[in-house]
Amino acid sequence: MPTHPHSAFNFTVSTLLAVVLFSSAVHAEEPFTSGTFKSACALALSTHRIVLVDFYTTWCGPCKKLDETTWKDPSVRAWLAKTAVSRKIDAEKQTELAFKYKIGAYPTILLLKSDGTEIDRLIGYRDPKTFLTEAKQALSGQDGVARAKAKLKGAGSSQPMERMRYADALVEKGRLAEALKEYLWCLDEGDKHDPSFAGVRLSFLLSSLHTLGETYPPAFAALRQRRDAASTALESGSASVGRAMDYPAYNRELGEQAATIAMYDRLKAKKSPLASTMQLFIFDQLLLLRRYSELT
Repeated sequence: MPTHPHSAFNFTVSTLLAVVLFSSAVHAEEPFTSGTFKSACALALSTHRIVLVDFYTTWCGPCKKLDETTWKDPSVRAWLAKTAVSRKIDAEKQTELAFKYKIGAYPTILLLKSDGTEIDRLIGYRDPKTFLTEAKQALSGQDGVARAKAKLKGAGSSQPMERMRYADALVEKGRLAEALKEYLWCLDEGDKHDPSFAGVRLSFLLSSLHTLGETYPPAFAALRQRRDAASTALESGSASVGRAMDYPAYNRELGEQAATIAMYDRLKAKKSPLASTMQLFIFDQLLLLRRYSELT
């Protein structure tokens, strides 16, 4: 049976129209639009929305995961379309804006008022559910510090992991003096309340203190104070095993590993049993010095 020429034409037009409409719908769902940061603020003001900025770098793995999961999630896209004017910004290209907002980790998701005032920031990867929960909490007045404080209250103030997370949130908000106070409590008291915190204390916690010290010198001063106290105790013979473990860890973060080797040699000369304890923490340094006979 022959096909009417108009039928073929109508089919072609209908197909093309469907493709255009589908493409438009997909484009409309894209959470990030092109344009300047300034234009995003202007549009947010006129449409009574916030500005969301995803600061990323091309080499950042969690940034790519965010693109592949969270920013493709239908619920997230629907929320963003209703609530925010969204921009993706390469922090290594738009350095002035990254500097203005003190972006130091990636991804950093900023939630801003239309005048550019910060509401909250989410640092690191967030799955769709977590992103929506935290973003909605931020817009209701519960920012990262408030959320961390609420978790700490629920867990109990003597829980070092939650206090460390609270300190992390304070750092993100630029409340560095308060953050240092919390970190130091974790350092001085944490493993007394939770023995399992000991490993975190000499690794992740000290790393956080080191990072804080790079922008807030009192953090390094506090580490030196504790290192010097450990040194005095080791020299006098009154140090505990814990002090012998702390000393090389503090020097590692202070970049003063030579002092650790010197202390180890003095303890070894005195035949102090703490020399063996310290040796476990300076294996790499002894290896670099080719003191192979001490590594057996």
